[in-house]
Amino acid sequence: MGDNNARWSLTQSKAPFFDEVKKMNLEKKQVRRKRKNLMIFYVTDDEKNMIKERMKNIGMRNFSQYARKMVLDGYVIRQDFSEIKKLTQVLGYLSRNINQIALRVNQTHNIYQSDIEDLQRDYASVKRKLLDYLSSKVD
Repeated sequence: MGDNNARWSLTQSKAPFFDEVKKMNLEKKQVRRKRKNLMIFYVTDDEKNMIKERMKNIGMRNFSQYARKMVLDGYVIRQDFSEIKKLTQVLGYLSRNINQIALRVNQTHNIYQSDIEDLQRDYASVKRKLLDYLSSKVD
């Protein structure tokens, strides 16, 4: 029991030291910050939900970033890269096929007609998807 009281008084005596360390760390963070001015505003529950929904719709998770962009520019543009991601995936398949065929050719010194046809089909697929994507952006 006496040990617990000794420990308690020891941690109590260190508490001001830890508070001072926390304060110094906060001051260091403020010095390193690019943006040093804190701005606060109040919203209703409905407004808060609307803001969160809009952030979700454009794929932003950082409220400070969203608020700064909206206040300074008045809008946020969300780029949809889903088609490019799909195209990148297809290009990955094509490059793996090419690498496998090149490896087989290097080992056997022979290329098969089916390999050439596979490459032609994959190339046509990538070309078609790219042209579809580009034409949808022009319209």
